[in-house]
Amino acid sequence: MTGVLNVPLPLLQRLFLDLFGLGVVSFRLVALVPGILTLLLMYPLLRAFVGRDAAVLASCLLAVNPSTSTTRASPGATRSRGKARNG
Repeated sequence: MTGVLNVPLPLLQRLFLDLFGLGVVSFRLVALVPGILTLLLMYPLLRAFVGRDAAVLASCLLAVNPSTSTTRASPGATRSRGKARNG
């Protein structure tokens, strides 16, 4: 069942590669676009249920939550690069 959920990812990557060319930005956009859409949809939905202040707070917390951030490198990635260079 989990294999079915992963099918759109390569298709989205291919679409962004075709649109923006080969590069890191193309692969980052695959995660960035759904994240921005989530923020844009979350605020009006929450505002209807819990009010403006709570919706703003929840949207801000989602935006800065490290587990949802896709723009920073993981600590393991930088360590593995250093080890490969030092041999």
